Amino acid sequence: MLRSDVAISRTGTLLTPQFIQFMKANRPNSVSTYVMNTFPASFSADRNFKTAADLLGAACSGNTAISSPVGSIPCNLPVTGEGTFNTTSPRKGLQWTLRGDHYRNGNRDRVFGSFNRTSVDKVLFGTPDVYPDFNTISPTNSMHFNSNWTRVLSSNKLNEASFSWVRVYGNLPLNRPEIPGIQVTGIERYQTTWGPNDFVQNNFEFRDVVSWTRTTHTLKAGGIYARGHADNEGSRVFNRPIYTFNSVFDFAADSPTREDNLAIDPRTGAAVTNLLRQHRTNEISAFVQDEWKIRPNTTLSLGVRYDGFLNIYDAAGPMTAIEFAQRTSDLRADLRTAKIVERQYPFDGGLWSGGLHHISPRLGFAWDPSGEGKMSVRGGWGRFYERPSNQLWDSEYTNLPSFAVTSATIFDPVKPVFGLGASATTPYNFPRPSGLTAGLNPQGGLINGRAKADLLDPTIGSMYLDNWFAGVQREVAHQVAVEADYIGSRGDNMFLRYNVNRFDGDLLDGRFDGLIPGVGSLLYGQALDKSQYHGGTVSVRVNRSGVQFGTAYTLGKATDYSSTITPPQRPDAFGAASQDKGPSDFDIRHKVSMSVNWRIPGPSSGAARAVAGGWQLGSVMIAQSGSPFTVYCNKAFSPITDAAGRIVGNSGCDYNADNEGNDRPNAPSFGSTIDASNAAFIAGVFKASDFPTPAPGTNGDLGRNAYRGPHYFNVDLSLIKSFRVPWINGPGADAQFRIESFN
Repeated sequence: MLRSDVAISRTGTLLTPQFIQFMKANRPNSVSTYVMNTFPASFSADRNFKTAADLLGAACSGNTAISSPVGSIPCNLPVTGEGTFNTTSPRKGLQWTLRGDHYRNGNRDRVFGSFNRTSVDKVLFGTPDVYPDFNTISPTNSMHFNSNWTRVLSSNKLNEASFSWVRVYGNLPLNRPEIPGIQVTGIERYQTTWGPNDFVQNNFEFRDVVSWTRTTHTLKAGGIYARGHADNEGSRVFNRPIYTFNSVFDFAADSPTREDNLAIDPRTGAAVTNLLRQHRTNEISAFVQDEWKIRPNTTLSLGVRYDGFLNIYDAAGPMTAIEFAQRTSDLRADLRTAKIVERQYPFDGGLWSGGLHHISPRLGFAWDPSGEGKMSVRGGWGRFYERPSNQLWDSEYTNLPSFAVTSATIFDPVKPVFGLGASATTPYNFPRPSGLTAGLNPQGGLINGRAKADLLDPTIGSMYLDNWFAGVQREVAHQVAVEADYIGSRGDNMFLRYNVNRFDGDLLDGRFDGLIPGVGSLLYGQALDKSQYHGGTVSVRVNRSGVQFGTAYTLGKATDYSSTITPPQRPDAFGAASQDKGPSDFDIRHKVSMSVNWRIPGPSSGAARAVAGGWQLGSVMIAQSGSPFTVYCNKAFSPITDAAGRIVGNSGCDYNADNEGNDRPNAPSFGSTIDASNAAFIAGVFKASDFPTPAPGTNGDLGRNAYRGPHYFNVDLSLIKSFRVPWINGPGADAQFRIESFN
């Protein structure tokens, strides 16, 4: 049984009570006034206030009235401010396990089975909302069944057969689903959680391995069949729009920049009431491995593995894919004539033709030069393949032409319309984007309006990693060992997806065109990224006189083109894949760790042991350099026009004007050198004005992950008292009382 509360504390930016009161007095019937007044935050702003003049860029003083999108407003009226969000995230869990073992045939056969169930109730995604009326408890549960039959075939042969089943179920409820998702640049979001929804995942695995020892060889050979089911009905998720506002005043004026996530049937225009997904995956693997003891102090390991990633399909019906009229080296040109289609894929068909089949070798060695068991020199290399990740294709069931999850921007003929749902039950009946109608064009997009698409490169390959290592370990004194290791890896054909329905300068004529008409964001899954890691570790371990001590230092360097499948920034959709090469998000250049556990001497028996015996004192320390981060701006393109209506500038972001945000600015005059101390970051290490703005229609030249955050230092302490409980579990068991401190 688990009962815990996780403390959460962070800074948040809110609308001030003064501004909310202003809105109630001056725009009492607006949607934004209803939302900001009905759903207060759990904390108050108490510092770093920004006035109307600050946000509107007005040169004024006092309570002089100035013009704003919501009418005249006092110059010095506080509009936003920062405060500290302090809360606890409750988590309740229950787990139970059953297991049975049976021996037969003179103990030549052992059969066992186990089943466990874990249920957890926690705040949705474990992240409490700053607006408490939107907080909900999300129940999830998982079940795991595992069975194994081990049979001794002869004195040197063994067979192990196993079957496992894992089922995960989750429920993602929402309070007040008639309130749409609202994200406003400059303040905390309202109700943008993905939901409401239910999902069920089932994974099955059959495995059989034969082991055979013959003279100096230990051979293993086996096979694995794995099948995955991913089921959910998503219509409720996509009946709730998400609105984006470029500023607080745009929100106050009920004037969104864009509207996303509202689904319709593109053939009839009706709201979607059934959006079922039943994806199925199948994998087959086989391997052979030989552990060859060449000499008493030398072992060589050789192996080869086959992986077959069979095609995915949807048991509920057709899947959507992209078909190209031409395939050249210019993806941008190819997309202009591509078509989104619906296909029924049987068991032997799927989103990529013929499945993906690979052979991967592995080798390793271990050598003891001392011949006394006091030293080990080890090394090895292996290749590892991975099938296309579910994240690349698991949203295809929401695609055109089967369904239309619409999007509308101020640069489209179909404009966003901000409003609340007319009902708290599905389909909620939110207002439609103005001008949105049914019908598909020849390329599979909407005739009037735009809809998103999540598609996969039909020629996608498998991602693979080459991993290698070398290490030396030596006992230098009794119970004292030192070790030095080098680890390297290289990733190729790494998976990613990003919006490709865009081109630089698209918005400079005042409208969004894209490459495929009737399509908004087109997340296109590909296998073209690369990664590399090199790291060395030196460590010392001591285990003597009741003290266990270990310390290690690691020097490492990790680089890649993207550290996530869906990168938050990809400025140029068709530039070289290496455009974003830089330190990985998780690149930690230096790390020192240290742990100690002291079993405090005390009586070993009798009444004295119950009080003074069984005590342990422990500590863990970690110190490491800061993580990389990228400076970018997520505001939308905000055109500045001249008297003739021509666009002559951009007061927002989306610098290259391709209708995709999170663009990077130009590099500042001080380059990538900053004060990375904790004090500097608390005070504010940057100003927005430090970063020059690129010319409209062009990308900034600031690199990805150009800066590093402050270092990290953590010390944990523990005091443990063990009690012997002789009547539990036959020979007895230990119960522990723990006091732990985390910093």
